[in-house]
Amino acid sequence: MGQKYTVLEIAKEALARYRITETDTMLDTVVKKIRKIINVQQFEAIGMKKSTPQTKKSGRAYSEEIKNEIVQNFLFDYMIQRTYDERVKRMKSPKYYDEHAEDNNGAWEDETLTILNMTRPEQEALLENQGKTEKIRENDIFIREKKMEIMLEALFSRYFLLNVEEFVEDANKVSYATRNKQGAFDREDMRTFERFHKWESYVEERE
Repeated sequence: MGQKYTVLEIAKEALARYRITETDTMLDTVVKKIRKIINVQQFEAIGMKKSTPQTKKSGRAYSEEIKNEIVQNFLFDYMIQRTYDERVKRMKSPKYYDEHAEDNNGAWEDETLTILNMTRPEQEALLENQGKTEKIRENDIFIREKKMEIMLEALFSRYFLLNVEEFVEDANKVSYATRNKQGAFDREDMRTFERFHKWESYVEERE
């Protein structure tokens, strides 16, 4: 029958694929999003499975094909908006290639799916090389996002102060834990993750 995946396992893979730090809050949010997708699309489970060895009850499990469709297609826009990884943000969705396939006589390859299935070093090498050869244009998503970032920063700086030192310190802690602890996070790590994903943690109102 092939491998099967629970909703929790699909959520964990999605967070890893889009380089989003796995916290309890973020994991729970993605799990709920996936369950909604499954209900709307009426995806059928292929069996039951425990998400972890410690789990007492088994949950519905889905095929690898459905898992990939959820992670790579239905979750793409949702996860891209939440990742902090600029390399991931530059990826185009499968829908983009589908929409342009006819205009280009099938010449468009689904590069995004290839990137999502690469290792991180492979992703970095490919996207870095692309950055050296592609010319950025005014309507590119990178420029639009950067313009929005500048305007928001200008407005923000008028009314608020950002504790950059504390923000950078937490960013380094998050980066270290994500790269080196392989999911074995302690309570301090979890507190840092929660704080890092709340903008209020680093902002003070100007007097």
